[in-house]
Amino acid sequence: MNTKSVTKTEGLPPCPFCGSEDYYITLTDNPFSYDTYSTAHCSKCHATGPFVAESYLEDEPKPARDYMETVAKEKWQTRPIEDELRARIAELEEAQRWIPVTEGLPEFGTSILFYDSILERTNKGTCTALNRDKTNLQWLTDDGIYYHGNRCEYITHWKEEPELPEVQE
Repeated sequence: MNTKSVTKTEGLPPCPFCGSEDYYITLTDNPFSYDTYSTAHCSKCHATGPFVAESYLEDEPKPARDYMETVAKEKWQTRPIEDELRARIAELEEAQRWIPVTEGLPEFGTSILFYDSILERTNKGTCTALNRDKTNLQWLTDDGIYYHGNRCEYITHWKEEPELPEVQE
């Protein structure tokens, strides 16, 4: 087999195993058939990306080198498990995120957690509007503490109350 190595490639994500950004693409022609192969390789840990094979007939032109390199790069960049994990991590981080009251308010009357920046305390309770235009707010803890008027400024963040775990017997 005739193998040609390609120099370091730009713009690809790092190796998923070692994090190296130093990699190359090999192009190989099979002398016993009309096949050409390409794949990306990590120069540090020698991980190999998905194998790309293109067949062509005797009277057809061989797939272009640029095409084979492009396909190998696309395969190296395709990491469905990693993409799914990143999406799930982002979803979990969003669920844990404290929302600044300047960014938005909770649905009124819903049980939430909110943060008192003066007492540096997290409270469980609700937020309600005392007037129709929803500018006069009241935060009420489950302990019976009211925050209204200027004391509403103490509340800086809130988040939805997490679901309780299921207890198995």
